[in-house]
Parts: sequence; structure tokens; C-alpha cells
Amino acid sequence: MPDNWTVKQLLEWTTEYFRKGGLDEPVLSAQLLLAKAMGCSKVDLYLRFNQQVNKSVRDKFRQLVRRAYQGEPIAYILGEKEFFSLTIKVNPSVLIPRPETELIVQWVVRKSREMFSDGDKLDILDIGTGSGCIAIALAKNLPVEAKIIACDISDDALSVAEENRSAHNLEDKITFVKSELFENIRPESKFDFIVSNPPYVTERDYQNLPKQIKEYEPACALLGGEDGLDVIRRIIKQAKDYLKPEGWLVFEIGYDQKPAVESLLKEGGYSDVEFEVDSSNIPRVAIAQINN
Repeated sequence: MPDNWTVKQLLEWTTEYFRKGGLDEPVLSAQLLLAKAMGCSKVDLYLRFNQQVNKSVRDKFRQLVRRAYQGEPIAYILGEKEFFSLTIKVNPSVLIPRPETELIVQWVVRKSREMFSDGDKLDILDIGTGSGCIAIALAKNLPVEAKIIACDISDDALSVAEENRSAHNLEDKITFVKSELFENIRPESKFDFIVSNPPYVTERDYQNLPKQIKEYEPACALLGGEDGLDVIRRIIKQAKDYLKPEGWLVFEIGYDQKPAVESLLKEGGYSDVEFEVDSSNIPRVAIAQINN
């Protein structure tokens, strides 16, 4: 990169560089990395379009651009990702939050408004919490008071989740538990909602994932066995023992798993099975209520 480049010139050059390299969202990626290097917000870049960028910032920016071009996810480079309009800290110990997962939060918040009123208190279990993004978004947006237990088998993931809980001042609303699914959840515990973004990628699909995912994000949080349903089967079977009467199980699924998941839920004794679709009209969240 030549000397005396302005913010605008750096953004234009980097956007084209990323575009030629096949990176997703090249414009946004360039903006986020330059804002990181300059220590300002993305919006501030537009107020400084004609400002020349000094050498130390350019050097820092060049290093960030190189990491991104080599395949490292932007969220890991930045150390954070926006989820449900909240800043969530991330590192390679946890999955990067994605828009599909926001559908879980949207549905639970919407259902809570329909079913509960002021004075009610919800009990929620988040299985495989990772960064804690679902639990944190729910705690921030639910219309009534809630006690949320969030579990994960990974100590490193729980450390990230605890950082996010502290960053959003939610120590009094979210409790983290180290647990492999329901293993360390008290048998007498009952929940209004059990939510999860479980591993559901098939072994075949995993081999075809982009480098940014396969080589950087934790495989244990992605791989769901040969058909992608190993963990989902266990959640469907065990969740019944932890749901309150009329409680709901809400979890993310793969792009082609609706028929199989629907059968598993109905065979498992659930009713009112429905699915939330993403922006491409693909079913991405399964929802079911236990038969009593």
C-alpha cells in the first residue's frame, strides 16, 4: 500500500482485493478492519473519508487484511460479532454467532409476549451455549423476568460466555454450568423453554464447508455425526424430562433436516411441531411442545 493513502482509498483498494479473493462481504470486511486499525467506529470512517492514514495504522491494517485474506474469520480477528444488536465477544473456542440463530431468540421473545404477563417468571435452559449469545440476547429482550441456565461441555467456551455475561451485566440473570447436554442439570429442574444451537452438520457437508469455517471454528460445535442428527436425537429424547407442562423445545437445524427432525419430534411424543424459516425461506429452527 503506497504512502499518503486516505481512508477512502484504503477502503476501495481493500474491498477490491477481498472481492478478487472471494471473501464474503468484502465492503463490510474492509470497513470493519480499517475501523479496528484506526480505533474508531465504522460510522466514523465516513466522517474521515479524506483523512490520510499514518504509517503505523497502515501497517496494523495491512496485518489484519493479510489474516483475513488467508481465511481467518473477520469476527475472530476483531474478537467480536454483532448478534441481535448486541456485541458478543468471540474467539476460536466458540462458534461465530449467525443470523439463523437469531431466529431462536425472536421466536422465544415473541411467544413469551403471547403467553406471559407482568409478574410471571420464566425458567429457560440453553444447551450448548458457546459464546452465550442466545442466553444473553434472551436476558436482554424477554418481556418478563427470567432465570436462565446455560450449559456447555467446553471450559474455554464457558470462559468466553462468562466474559460476555459480565460485559452485559447479566450475572444475576444467567447461570453457567459445565455439562454435556443435560448431564449436570438437576433432574428436578423444569423449564418453560429449552433452547439450543446444537452440532448438526453432516460429515459429508463438513468436508465442503468454506475454509473460514472448517479450519477455524470448533469442529465439536459443528459436527453432528453421519446424518447430522446425533446430538439432536439426544436433545429430543432427554428434553421431555426437563420441560414444564406446555413447555417448548426450540433448536436450530440444518438446511435440509426438516423432514427428519419433524419425524423425530412426532415419534418422540411432541406436538405443535413448527419451523421458523430464514431469509431464503429455508426451515432453520424447529419448535415443539411436549404432549402431556
